[in-house]
Amino acid sequence: LQASQCYATTGARIHLDVDVDGASLGEHVTVDGTSEIDVSVAGTGPLTDVDLFRDGECIDSVDCTTGASRYEIRWFGTRPRVRDKVVDWSGGLTLDAGSFTDVEPFGFQHPEHGLTSTTTSSLEWISKTAGNHQGVRFDVDAPADATVSLHTPMYNGSFHIDTISDDRISDFDSVDGEIVCREIGATTTTDTTLTFTDDPDPGTHIYHVRVRQADGEMAWGSPISVMTEH
Repeated sequence: LQASQCYATTGARIHLDVDVDGASLGEHVTVDGTSEIDVSVAGTGPLTDVDLFRDGECIDSVDCTTGASRYEIRWFGTRPRVRDKVVDWSGGLTLDAGSFTDVEPFGFQHPEHGLTSTTTSSLEWISKTAGNHQGVRFDVDAPADATVSLHTPMYNGSFHIDTISDDRISDFDSVDGEIVCREIGATTTTDTTLTFTDDPDPGTHIYHVRVRQADGEMAWGSPISVMTEH
């Protein structure tokens, strides 16, 4: 722990190993040019994403799902400048034509949070986050031009079903958070190994990796410091 050679999870016993040009979690390495970031994950459930961060910003992401048969709306956020960091996302979705099918909430761990109402044309939930991810996945039996409308205290907006790809909303006053609306595939892979490459400007950069599962559980590694020379 003192050497930061460790990683954290939201509670699930996910295994995460990260190596940057021979340096492990918590270590420092000097490289000449491009860095290779090797990642190995053994999840406790199907994986959805593996994200690479440099200096606190997500610079690359690998989608671990297959195909494109479902939709996902995911949100997370925290209030970094106040003591009460919780963000209220309570709200719902409405569909102006057709029906929602096979609705799956994820990431709701508090017993008072989660879906409170599900009909063919609307979903309602109670949701509060302090950095954790929550959301819903669903299929639709609807025309391609059907519109899904999202309403929460943080954001109100609409999306056409046939144009949802990877919409990201993050312009929230005093809140560090994001809403992601995207088309996804099946989540079946629990283990993966992959390699990111990055060629940043010369200087010292901090890398870390975050893993997300379909059930909302996450793991993220301690930072690895890289001095890049050209």
